[in-house]
Amino acid sequence: MTLTGSTPLILAQDTTSLDSTSAVSIDSAVSLVSSGRTASQVPAFTSLFQQVRGCVAQALPQVGLTPLGPLQRCPTLMDRPLRQVVRTAVTSTPSRPGSPQSECPDEVGEVDEVAVKVALDPDQATREAFAWEHARARLLHSVAEELVREGTMSRNPVVPVLHPEPIDLGRACVSVSRFVPSTGRALGVRAWAETLGLLHTLGSTPRALALLREHRATNLLFGLRAQALLEALSRPGHPFHAQRGLGLRFAQVLQERAGRALALDPHPLLVHRDFHPLNCINAPGGPVAIDFQDAGWGNRSDDFAWLHLAVRRFQGPPALLEHARRAYASATGGACPSLEQIEASGQVLEMLFLGFSLMNADRGPAYLNECLTELPILNDPRAVTRPWQMLNNPTILTPGLVI
Repeated sequence: MTLTGSTPLILAQDTTSLDSTSAVSIDSAVSLVSSGRTASQVPAFTSLFQQVRGCVAQALPQVGLTPLGPLQRCPTLMDRPLRQVVRTAVTSTPSRPGSPQSECPDEVGEVDEVAVKVALDPDQATREAFAWEHARARLLHSVAEELVREGTMSRNPVVPVLHPEPIDLGRACVSVSRFVPSTGRALGVRAWAETLGLLHTLGSTPRALALLREHRATNLLFGLRAQALLEALSRPGHPFHAQRGLGLRFAQVLQERAGRALALDPHPLLVHRDFHPLNCINAPGGPVAIDFQDAGWGNRSDDFAWLHLAVRRFQGPPALLEHARRAYASATGGACPSLEQIEASGQVLEMLFLGFSLMNADRGPAYLNECLTELPILNDPRAVTRPWQMLNNPTILTPGLVI
């Protein structure tokens, strides 16, 4: 999920009230269709965004903010329509003693634009994951602020969340953070790696490690849910439906490769786990990280996995890795994963990509062809394949990092 990217879509045309029932603008409808959604889907998105507008209108006053204008939709994964991020200009609202906004930090009064993350129709697992993400981002920002004040960290690489706990509206969970604009320039690999080094410095602090002790094991990894994969392979029309042992084979190989990656880099810390270029905003004051929903136990090489993937499977220049390792080491005082450790973690991420491709292989010829392109890594992690494609979110590695 990202707060930058293509031109935002205007969701509310009434600049005085977010309770307006105005429909999605014509430009938004055109953008929806041009992005691969058919005209028949636009009413569904209109209804969804009306729900988002209502949630934002209800949530912002709880953190002492009043919206000043229309919402703008920030690009998110197309296959997660119930998880949306929007931005809006705001002004502060005087708080009353004992009200929820009175617990918010003083910086709320300095905010002129916010990003609002909304999870619609959440089940219990979604609520817990949303709360965990909120806690991680808030803690890491707080620790970074302390280190910056002490002079031991050059800048804060985490976007501030503006309230202590997620806002539970019943029909939705909401989190409000400061909106950080992008410079619009391509993200350099050195700046990305330096930011990653700062994040790992935070993830190694006692407060971050204490938070990890509360983290529970899950059957969800990088968004890949084990049960969903098995159900997909069991669908009658799925091209791999007849291969009964494929799911077990995938699980065994994933376990083996994850075990090897852990053995090579056995020193855990709190890591981001989804640090692709779209989750690193090239902000005027230096890159900042967003979207900590996958953050948790890991090792330093885990967050280099996206870079391995960009080089090995998406035709990125091999020099990216060496430039990144040097910049990372300069930010961490010399600590840096080896190329062998990065490759091992990258091979785990490749397997997760294959898992999603197996799940989606029945969505059409392009998805099946992509799955067949990736499938050789199941037997050989170093198999040479055609360049891979990100069919569900092609902008993640395009253009990606630059030297």
